[in-house]
Amino acid sequence: MKRTFNYCFIISKDTGVITVEQKRINNALMENRNAIIKLVTKAANGYRNWERFRNRCMLVLEKGIDFEIL
Repeated sequence: MKRTFNYCFIISKDTGVITVEQKRINNALMENRNAIIKLVTKAANGYRNWERFRNRCMLVLEKGIDFEIL
């Protein structure tokens, strides 16, 4: 189910002024990320170590990340 909202609040980084725009936005990006996290958990048959699970999710969700194994 996609939800749309009518207003978007934008805060200026320089002045801190809040502007309201009438814009259609949805939560498709968050739904996609939640689905990816569920797939990571399913592929691993669950995680017992929270730090390892968090690191794996960050690695999968972050595009263009470079890492090195020492």
